[in-house]
Amino acid sequence: MRLRIDGLLLPLAILLGFSACQNTSEDLRRYSPRIVLAERWDTVFVAGGQGINDTLIFRSHQLSLVDGTLIVADGLAERLVALDAATGRLEWTFGGPGQGPQEFRGISDLAVTRNGRVWVMDYGNGRIAELSPDGRFHGVKTLHHLPAPPAFILPLDDRAIAMSPGAPMPFMEVGLDSLELRRAFPLSWPGAIPEIANTRLLLQGGPDSTWVSAFTLGPGFTVWRGRESRSFSYREPIFFANRSSPQITEMGADSARWGAVSLDVVGEEIFMLFGGRPVRRAHPGEPTLWIDVYSLRGEYLRSLRLPFGTSGMVTDGRTFYVLPSEGIPRVVALRPILE
Repeated sequence: MRLRIDGLLLPLAILLGFSACQNTSEDLRRYSPRIVLAERWDTVFVAGGQGINDTLIFRSHQLSLVDGTLIVADGLAERLVALDAATGRLEWTFGGPGQGPQEFRGISDLAVTRNGRVWVMDYGNGRIAELSPDGRFHGVKTLHHLPAPPAFILPLDDRAIAMSPGAPMPFMEVGLDSLELRRAFPLSWPGAIPEIANTRLLLQGGPDSTWVSAFTLGPGFTVWRGRESRSFSYREPIFFANRSSPQITEMGADSARWGAVSLDVVGEEIFMLFGGRPVRRAHPGEPTLWIDVYSLRGEYLRSLRLPFGTSGMVTDGRTFYVLPSEGIPRVVALRPILE
């Protein structure tokens, strides 16, 4: 197998020599060249997007995989749509807008517990709904007792990590069953980060007690093992600013660019839907096209280039389920054609 790096070909073995770039103020232009493993894809299925009257998905923003089922959170309809992960066939739907026990008022996160239960973060109602992979409802867990309202939840082996973006202590370790607060703790990063970075973070669990947090508006990601953590910069510098400056203008970045847009962990590898740029009056937007892969040791490994702009992703390492950022809302299952 041979790979392309910025237009060049090289053997796969060279993958082992690359690691995440350390961003420094002295050299903002340094980056690790992107190792492109695939740019062509096979389409496994498309769910939704069949026409203007398609009502399967209205506005999807979260995806999760559990026991061969792909679960899609529809933020506009305030419901879950479950699809067969192999065929895209509709299996079940759950929820609707409201404050009842089986209704939602702002789905902000999906997570899967170690025993296969689905947790749905209902931010507006301040609670978590728990379901089986087959759509059976198992009740709600309230979160009003926590010091800051969490928008994200990550169940681990014997505890869960709740996160409230923008809070001075955004991370809260809670009991897995009781959700009783055990401790609150801050972001882990070795240097200064822009204030806006604290407002956009992603969480994903790994093997054993390992978990990963990654900045959407910040310089990198952190791998947590128990209470120990190590932080790593993304393979390229990402510029974040609320207003222009001579330095930012020189670099061609007068507004924020995305870091990690979606995050997943499969085995010992971290998959990040990465990059892109929001639309501003001063410039057009840039689509999010790249999936960058790192090891849990922080080493940059390889990249895959998607065929269209994408706003969300989940993967089992072989099939990539993505949410196209334009057109009629739909879910597309893709497999890379390795070159």
